[in-house]
Order: sequence, then structure tokens, then C-alpha cells
Amino acid sequence: MKNNICTAIIVAGGKGLRLDPAHPKQYLPLAGKPILIHTLERFYDCGLFERCVVALPAADLAGWPTLCGRHHLDRAFFEAVAGGATRFDSVQAGLGALTRHYNNTAAKASNDIWVAVHDGVRPLIGKAFLQACLQAAFKYGNAVPALPPVESFRYLETLDTTEAANRPIDRNRLRSLQTPQCARLSRLSAAFDRAAALPETEKATRFTDEATVLEYDGDRIHLCEGSPFNLKITRPIDLQWAELALTSGL
Repeated sequence: MKNNICTAIIVAGGKGLRLDPAHPKQYLPLAGKPILIHTLERFYDCGLFERCVVALPAADLAGWPTLCGRHHLDRAFFEAVAGGATRFDSVQAGLGALTRHYNNTAAKASNDIWVAVHDGVRPLIGKAFLQACLQAAFKYGNAVPALPPVESFRYLETLDTTEAANRPIDRNRLRSLQTPQCARLSRLSAAFDRAAALPETEKATRFTDEATVLEYDGDRIHLCEGSPFNLKITRPIDLQWAELALTSGL
């Protein structure tokens, strides 16, 4: 019987211009430390993962040792790699780092290795939620957390939001996707390798998350239950809500 080894990729290569044009949002302070550090600590402290790769902007790699030292991050657990221009590129860099690591160890031959890809700016994630996502992936081959929307929606026939014809959409058929999106390391790596052959412009628009890459390569996506507390910090109000949640003990 194979044992499941769980790994993670934390995507932290974006600029977050909607939140603060002058500073990458993953480094903005939240309850006394950068948003990204909260996320990394949750993955380390939960005890579910053997290894975690952090995809950072290439220019930030030189400062990674200092960041680890300042916040007491275990550099045997965390590995930093240079992300790319798109999320696709950053995740592919993380997959490559994990594949190289396990190709050089004896673990690969006797274990099933899984990977959870998570946004670096979702810092409120908890152990029970992570465990549920992983268990769903073990059962179905992949798992993508999702929530039913509470708002109503209308579809715009063109992108001119002031003049466009529009029509309602049945929100009961919609789901808002979250991370971590989980799959076997070998399966997700193979899907990314095949998708990488597409033109860069198509990859940037077509592959918005890991689910779209797996689906492109023929997999059926399994949706598991998301969490309303798994907030992605995108706007200033999100930062305020996260601060309130952390000071409340979430």
C-alpha cells in the first residue's frame, strides 16, 4: 500500500496592483507580518506537508534568505524558485522544483506524491480545510475547492459595461473557485508539460488555474467544498477583513 506524500506550491509572483501599486501585495503587512508569511506559516504548522515550494518574482530571490531569517522559516522545508510572467509559468517552475527533488530521493519509488497549489495571498487557510481538500484529491484524483455564489449575475454581450446588452445567469449553476487545487504531482506536471506547447498568449488567457490545465489534458475536475474564510486578499477591504479575522483568533 502506497503512502501519500503531500507537497505544496505557494504562488507569490504577482504584483497586486489593485491593492497597492507601489508594493507587491504578498509583502503588505497583516497583523504585524507580511501576508505571505501568514500563508507559509499555516502550511508549515499544519503538519500535513513534507515540502513547500514558493514561487517568487525573480528579483525577490536574493532577499529570500533574509526573509526566512527574519520570520524564522525552515529553509529545509521551504524552497524558493523564480516565478514567471504568468501564473502558469510560476506553477510550472514550482512543479519542476518538486519533480527534481523527488527524482533525487528514494521516496518517489514507494510513495504517491501529491501537490496542493495555493495562492500566497490566501492567509486564513486552516488545517481542517487543507486536510479535506487533500482527502478529496486522494479519492477522486484531483480536488478544487468551490463555493456557490451569493450574488446575482448578468452576462455582458460585449465588454462595454455601460452600453452592453446583458442577460441574467442562473447562479445555481455557478461556483467560485478557490485554492489549494490538488492533484498528483506526476499528473499535474504532465498536464503542464503538454499545455506548455501552446503559444504564450493562449496560455496566459486560457489557463487561469490548475483545473483549466488538467481539464485541457483530459481530466474531469472534482469540486470539493470551499470555505468562506479562505479569503483571497485583492482589495483594501480584504486586508481589513483579514486583519479583523486574525485578531479574532481565526
